[in-house]
Amino acid sequence: MEAGQGMAKIVSASDDDEVLGVHVIGPMAGELISEAVLAMEYSASTEDIQRTIHATRPCPRPSRGRIGGGQEGPSTGSTARLES
Repeated sequence: MEAGQGMAKIVSASDDDEVLGVHVIGPMAGELISEAVLAMEYSASTEDIQRTIHATRPCPRPSRGRIGGGQEGPSTGSTARLES
């Protein structure tokens, strides 16, 4: 897998946008997952993550998108594909 390939999926609550879980696949997954763990520890929302300054080594910026276009049970899924 090249450095510019990968995917991040954030699962958040539909009522308050609290981060419930995160999946990161790609060559930089270990460096990115620690931010997700911190966000879940402090009950952060996806907007909190978006507004945070991320001090990691340079990597492609994720593009924002939705899975399925709607609500999926008690939570919604959000997917970001890494673009070079």
